[in-house]
Order: sequence, then structure tokens, then C-alpha cells
Amino acid sequence: MQVHKEKRRIHAHLFVWMIALVVAPSVSAKGYMTNGFRTKETRPLTLVLLPPHAEFIKAKAVMTEEMVKECRALEDAAASWITTRLGEKAYTVQALSAEEIVKNPELSGLVKRVNDRYGEEWSKLVRRPRKLRQGRYNIGDDTRKLCSVLEVDGLLIARVQAVGVTAGRRFLSGGINALLSPSGYGRMDVSVVNGKTGAVDAYFFFAEYTSIKSLTKKQDKFMKGTSKGCFRRYPAAAEVLKARGRDDEAEEEEDEGEEDIIGEFEALLGEDEEGEEEQEQEAEEEPSAVEDAEGESEESQSEEAQE
Repeated sequence: MQVHKEKRRIHAHLFVWMIALVVAPSVSAKGYMTNGFRTKETRPLTLVLLPPHAEFIKAKAVMTEEMVKECRALEDAAASWITTRLGEKAYTVQALSAEEIVKNPELSGLVKRVNDRYGEEWSKLVRRPRKLRQGRYNIGDDTRKLCSVLEVDGLLIARVQAVGVTAGRRFLSGGINALLSPSGYGRMDVSVVNGKTGAVDAYFFFAEYTSIKSLTKKQDKFMKGTSKGCFRRYPAAAEVLKARGRDDEAEEEEDEGEEDIIGEFEALLGEDEEGEEEQEQEAEEEPSAVEDAEGESEESQSEEAQE
């Protein structure tokens, strides 16, 4: 099942890049915040950044390749720039390293459980980010325990996705004109988790089409720009934003032309679990054709007996 999900995710990345061949806009940024986060009532001011997790797929003419070394470079650059950007906004942020986690068994267990739980919520969050404003997503008790151990108000959890497409693959996908299209796609998602409640209080992402060289050779420069776009609307520590009503639309407007691309990416990350549950419930409520036939047969036999 896990392998199937990973393959589906890879195909989602590739599909997003294919859309780039025909859509002009190259950047998309968006953010979602609960009213408590906006008004600073529940916004964490001291934060720990868990080690970012990156996925990087290189699509060649006849195969795809996972870029392990490049993933590490993207993760290191993401950790550095996330702490820098929030430091500029007067937050106290500490990046937790993998080495620190391994040395402490209790910490290691808590981080693993929090990451696993967040992975479940993240797959829903990218599809229905507006539900965050209703307090829909929660990482659970382990978040509170972890923040207590680290003595911070909240957690930052980051995910980086990247796709690099070789010239051969682009040519096979769209002919000679495709060679003029972007050769890479990168996206960073960052969630802010409240240390007292375990709720995901804010979610920001930034996505852009770029060159494969930026993703494989200039990761620090790429993450510098990506982090700037991702945290552009993240409020400063002393800033208080106005609470939003239920009738308000998204936290910020989508760049023109990008909504369809991002929607396809979110939809293809995985099957909608809520949709599956609804279908299962409907299946349980509705009798099968066999059951209907058996019911009709029993009624018919009963009527004949009475006659």
C-alpha cells in the first residue's frame, strides 16, 4: 500500500510538470491561519523546527530516479532558511537536528510519532486547507509532550517536493516546443502546530517552476527564494491581524492561472479518505442487487403460500 502511494505521488509530481507546458504563470503562494493565530491569541512565539522532509524525483526519458543526495541538500537549506526567515520576524526558532534526535530515545520516539501523525493530516490538509480555519487538523497528545520536553510554544513541520525533468523527457512529452518549458518544479509546505492544543494553527506553501540546475546544484539559492515566498504573509511576532468571518474566502488570493495546477497536485497526492469513507457508508446503507433479488423472491414465495 505504501509503495502504491509513493508511486501515485511521483505520478502527481510529473503530472504537475506536464501542466506547466501549457500554463504561463510560474509562481503560486498561499497561506491559511486560524483566527487565534491571526489575532496572536494562540500563535506560538517560541518554536522548534523538526528536520524538514524532502522528496525529489528526476524524470528521465525512460525512467524516474529518486535524488537522495539532492534531497539532503534541500532539507539542510530549508532548515537554515526557515529559521532565518522567522528570526527576521522576531520569532525564537530552533532547528532540531537529526543527530540531536538520535541521541535521545524519548525525543526520537516523540518526533517519529508526531511526524507519522502529521503525515496523515498533511495528506488531507493539502486537499482541504480552508478546513484549517475551523480547527479541523490536530496532531494529538504527542505534540504537547514534545513541546513540553523542548520547552517551546509550538512546532514547525516542513515538507519539500521537487521534480526535475530532463530534456529527453520533455521532448517525449511535448515535442520540440517543450524544450523551452521549465525543467523543474519545487514546492515547500510549512505548518505551525500549537504546543498546547496540538492543532495545526497555520499552513503556508510556495510553489514555482524553476530549472533542474537550481534543484540539483543551487539548492541553497533555490530555498532562499522559496522560503521568502512561503513566509511573505506570515505575520511578524508583534503583528496582530484582524479575525476573519466564515463568509471570507481564502486567506490570500491565488495568483492568476495557478489554482488549477495546485488543485491537481493536491488531488493527486492521494485518494480522498473522506470520500472513501462516504462511499463505504453508502455501500453499507444501500442493499446489493443480490440482496434485493433474495428479498423479492422471499416476498413472492410468501404471497404464493398465502394464496
